Amino acid sequence: MAPSRRAFLKTASAAAATIGVNACVGSQQPPASPPRPDNSATPAAPPSTTDATYRELAMLALDAARSAGAQYADVRISRNRVQAINTRERRVQGLSDNETFGFGVRTLVGGAWGFAASSDLTRDEVARVARQAAEQAKANRAALVRPVVLAPAPATKEGVWRSPAKIDPFDIAIEEKVALLLSANEAALKVQGSRFVNSAMFFLREEKTYANSEGSFTVQTIYRASPSMTVTAVSTDFSDFQSRQSTDIAPMGRGYEHVLDSKLVDNAPRWAEEAVQKLSAKPVDVGLRPRAAPVAPRSHDPRVDCASDRARSRVRVRGELRRHELRIAT
Repeated sequence: MAPSRRAFLKTASAAAATIGVNACVGSQQPPASPPRPDNSATPAAPPSTTDATYRELAMLALDAARSAGAQYADVRISRNRVQAINTRERRVQGLSDNETFGFGVRTLVGGAWGFAASSDLTRDEVARVARQAAEQAKANRAALVRPVVLAPAPATKEGVWRSPAKIDPFDIAIEEKVALLLSANEAALKVQGSRFVNSAMFFLREEKTYANSEGSFTVQTIYRASPSMTVTAVSTDFSDFQSRQSTDIAPMGRGYEHVLDSKLVDNAPRWAEEAVQKLSAKPVDVGLRPRAAPVAPRSHDPRVDCASDRARSRVRVRGELRRHELRIAT
């Protein structure tokens, strides 16, 4: 007996869901880190001022730029990792985990800026990019209107700064993050009247190594974390719907502890209840307010302002005299 259309759709949907779950699980693994100059594995720890590879390559870029004629040069080596997880009700809707890597060299030649960049952090490429930045600065002098002059600034020889993150969000398993979001969704759906729930987490780790020809060498590690949730309630007759967003939880320059402190599971029922309350909230009364009398603009010329003031004073005095005469006559 041939399968019915409904049975076929059911079987096809189950197969598609299985493929989607497998693809999602496979995408949970972060991409491989960019190759290092010595072809060794990238260390898990963020770069620091003691990283001989980064420091050596930064100095190589500065030397190449000066040799090409730059009066000033700086180099930035940047590694960014971004992760986003999106859920709706009882399922995962989206998952991304991306990493970008590259470096850029900026030069100042004859008062004109030049810039070049690459994602291939090798000795030959670093020197080539530095020379290219210097050549670009020389070419930009043809359109120079006024030479760039840098203000003097003290050098920061060993600068290190890190966001006040206690827990690196990328050290937490994706399964744990998904479980937290789905638990919060379930807590919101238990409130009568709530129909739809979207929740998400976003994380960023930005690592920057900077050096310039004036002697500065700094390393920054910047974290950002942003948990969020939106609960939508629908009226019983399906004539209205209202949403409540977790606007009281703002993105912060912290780690995964910001997600834990947000207490999504505990706050989800309150957000759902407030979304339901908006369905029966009294609308704002619309009315007309008396319009204020327009005020004539005052002139910026003091002579005109004085003349206007004297004219108003004369009118006021005549009014007072007229009222006095009327009182005498009566």
